[in-house]
Amino acid sequence: MLRFNRIFIVMLLSAAAVFAGSFAGGSGTVADPYQIATADQFKAFAALVNSGKTSVSGILTKDIALNDTSNYDDWGADNPDNVWSPIGSATSPYQGVFDGNNHYVDGLFIDTTLTVSLAGGFADSSIGLFAQIGASGTVRNIKMRDAYVSISVVTDTAGVTDLNEMLFRTGVNGGIAVGKNSGIVKNITLISGKFHGVSGQFFRAGAIAGRNDGLLYNCVNYAEVYIRRNGNVWVDVGGIVGNDAGDVGDCLNYGNITSENTVGGIAGLLTKEGRLFN
Repeated sequence: MLRFNRIFIVMLLSAAAVFAGSFAGGSGTVADPYQIATADQFKAFAALVNSGKTSVSGILTKDIALNDTSNYDDWGADNPDNVWSPIGSATSPYQGVFDGNNHYVDGLFIDTTLTVSLAGGFADSSIGLFAQIGASGTVRNIKMRDAYVSISVVTDTAGVTDLNEMLFRTGVNGGIAVGKNSGIVKNITLISGKFHGVSGQFFRAGAIAGRNDGLLYNCVNYAEVYIRRNGNVWVDVGGIVGNDAGDVGDCLNYGNITSENTVGGIAGLLTKEGRLFN
């Protein structure tokens, strides 16, 4: 067992060394974050976090082009090459500090279908540049242009006896920048983008974040959000955040926000725990 543990530790250290060599500099700590200068390095950072290193920190040192955006208006019919894999998840949220350093991230593309099974009880799925940010996580100082997020949520009702109850207890959080925030999100500007979705499930959608349980402030949105529902389900849609159970302040929305249930320029739905301030 001791020998196995040693081998496992060596494997982890080797993997960390490989990822470390993927960046322009830094060691991944808050004081010395990984330096990210290219799209490939940003993808390596996402892969590192999603491999289990959820507390590593990063900083952009240059503008990042995830895709060629010359045919951006045709996306949805003529899609770009690179589909983004969101950073973090419900089971492993991002817990580090990511600083965009006021650089641009251009050409984010996410086009996905989520099948949510209701038989397993409560579930929480998220989508965005960062899917989920944990209580210790911070994402700040990012500008985004020509972002495209499209999501279709399909509900698997096999084995469910109380459909209405399970539809409410099982939700999806979607945003261009963040799916769900339980930490700190600040100084995010969406200069141009589209967030389109259709959901057969309880859905929280916002341009900056789908769901906020933490602190979100100094954010501006110019992107459009259009969400429609498939069936008798609830959707919360906002220009900044779809569903707020935390603190949202000093944010502005200039984007067109369209949906069929609760819709707001800043927050689609403000829960009893949520607070807006300026």
